[in-house]
Amino acid sequence: MNKNRYLMQLRDLKPNIVFPQHWGFFAGHWKNNETAEDAMIRELIEELRWRPKSLTYLGNIIVEGNRRIHVHECYSNKNIYSFDLQEGQEIGAFTKEEISSKNLFSKKLMKRFPVTPISAEVFKCFIEKITNTR
Repeated sequence: MNKNRYLMQLRDLKPNIVFPQHWGFFAGHWKNNETAEDAMIRELIEELRWRPKSLTYLGNIIVEGNRRIHVHECYSNKNIYSFDLQEGQEIGAFTKEEISSKNLFSKKLMKRFPVTPISAEVFKCFIEKITNTR
């Protein structure tokens, strides 16, 4: 994966999920006694059938008043279409400018969908840190 692009998923169209048909980063909730890194690796395995070689912890952010989001980044040189997407409608790789627009194009559905508010907030908070590490 190009270091100038960020992998996102187009969330399913299910009434019981938060922000259906929005683009979001791969994420999930902790289970049992997991660390933030363990949870992120487990989520990537569950959602993409892929285990990153390493994760870099970027920090955390409080959203929606009391939810703490732990933010990691990782790299892959895999072709985007070689990931085995298990959750969501589509996978996409976007530039920081595209994500900052908060409205991303689905090649599969041939139209634009919004970025989840949490993903937009996380990206805005960490874009300087992400950009400065490259």
